[in-house]
Amino acid sequence: MPTIEERVALGVSRLDEDYPGWALLDRVDPDTLDLANDAACTLGQVYGSFSEGIIGLDLEEGGWEYGFDLWEYSRPAVLREVAALTAEWQRVIRERRAEQ
Repeated sequence: MPTIEERVALGVSRLDEDYPGWALLDRVDPDTLDLANDAACTLGQVYGSFSEGIIGLDLEEGGWEYGFDLWEYSRPAVLREVAALTAEWQRVIRERRAEQ
């Protein structure tokens, strides 16, 4: 299984292709980013909701391989994965903004 970093890197590449400059949008806020919330997750902040992002990117499998969704849904694993995915997306967004 790919790592969190590998999955998020694929998601970043996918967003870069479809929505250049996504990380610089005012509505994308790494401080409120939360992968457990459909409106505050990466796709929610870029597209308005997780579902709209999945449709906008034409992702059929729900986006787990791109770091947009969880791989495992058992309670302890969910908490760890949400925290790890959120932290990695926050890092990437902050890094992108620092480069500008």
